[in-house]
Amino acid sequence: MVLAVLGMAIPTASIAVSAALYPSFSLWSNAFSDLGKASSSSVAPVFNVGIALGAYLLALSARAVVDYAPQRVVFYIMCFLLTCVAIVNEDYGALHFYVSMAFFLALATFVGIEAAKGRSLALASGLAISIALWMSHFMTSTPPGAAIPEATSIAVGYAAIARRLLNTLRGLER
Repeated sequence: MVLAVLGMAIPTASIAVSAALYPSFSLWSNAFSDLGKASSSSVAPVFNVGIALGAYLLALSARAVVDYAPQRVVFYIMCFLLTCVAIVNEDYGALHFYVSMAFFLALATFVGIEAAKGRSLALASGLAISIALWMSHFMTSTPPGAAIPEATSIAVGYAAIARRLLNTLRGLER
């Protein structure tokens, strides 16, 4: 359980620290991955190591956190793709975009399974809002950067992981 909490806290902290130390970063105009671009970001090591370490810790916690096998497979894929986001940074151009989109699709799939399996209107609503923000970003460039849809998707993903953790802890109490 602790690994899952650290798996969420470390990437969040690395994003926050990187954004604070990179003066030209804007939630409105940038994507979080701009912080990890090795050729132009002085905070790239902080960002990329934090993202990769978080993905590793989440993957280690998967068996304890996710009891439904198909959802666990999606969780492992999501963790692998998050590691790829850190390794295949924006210096790789279009490949980074495809890896990032695959990660966010895996995250949405995980959330969708959790929302359906747990009959959670809150998670379903969060997923719908995340999808709407991504659609707005891609169709109208509002916002012009991807950080807001990314942050919303991550927050909803964390809520789904936290829900799994709570359900696991409740199961241990019995």
